[in-house]
Amino acid sequence: NLDLLYNNAGNKNKFFQCFENVFTTLEYSLSNHKNSNDKNDNFSADDCLESVQELLQILENNGEQAFPEGGTLLGLYRDGKLMDYDKDADIGIIIDEKNSLQNIQKIINIVNSNKNFSHTDSHKNLSQLQLQTSFIDTKRRVIIDIFFYHKKDGFLYSGLTTKLGKFLYKFSAFVLTKTKLNNNEYFIPNNIELYLTELYDKTWQEHISVWDSLINCPNIIPESKMAVFYFCINRFCESLLQHNFLKANNYYQNLQKWNYPFTNAMKNNIESYLAKIKNGFTK
Repeated sequence: NLDLLYNNAGNKNKFFQCFENVFTTLEYSLSNHKNSNDKNDNFSADDCLESVQELLQILENNGEQAFPEGGTLLGLYRDGKLMDYDKDADIGIIIDEKNSLQNIQKIINIVNSNKNFSHTDSHKNLSQLQLQTSFIDTKRRVIIDIFFYHKKDGFLYSGLTTKLGKFLYKFSAFVLTKTKLNNNEYFIPNNIELYLTELYDKTWQEHISVWDSLINCPNIIPESKMAVFYFCINRFCESLLQHNFLKANNYYQNLQKWNYPFTNAMKNNIESYLAKIKNGFTK
């Protein structure tokens, strides 16, 4: 049970041992697990773009400058449209650090007051939503994540709050400027290509077959290591269950890049099983 990883988050040795136990259990069941497709077949890029535009307009009408961010911004800027293989949409808002929690609550209230959007994190307390929250467009069934950008020491930070600590991305400071993309005007960072380079590396102009926008970004700060481990392990196991060698190998390589303390025996077991998937179950 991967939830055990969360339960042992405070004890690194138990956390690492739990992953070994999880992988050992998976080895017995993976060969008989039916391959599955992780693509969201219900995702419509056109519906998603309409939803993003509606939410951005609601916020602007209420005095908030929100901008398409992450993969949503990458698709609009590079391709002139949202990416068809995406699963949701992302927008960002730079938060005024004075009374930041009150400002976040204000933004949540603005969106929640619109009948077309429902807050999916209403069960969480405000301190858990300092970095990110989500809404669902009830008409189009599109999920939109709102990331709150915080200013600190001349940089901007965004990310997620997890039980294993904050998962943070570091950006050079920027201000927002209105720019036409895909025949519509959006607020976007004034250093847009630096922003995309920091988030996606210099290869942001290329279409890369295997990329996880949570894990592969080069601007994750070192203090996020334990959170990186958790998400990498979780998605590594999901990829094994899908018999997807390329994705599983990507997460394994990232775990090694972040110096996950694999034992030699575990590395051998993982590499042996990855080889089996590559030879017999490659998508």
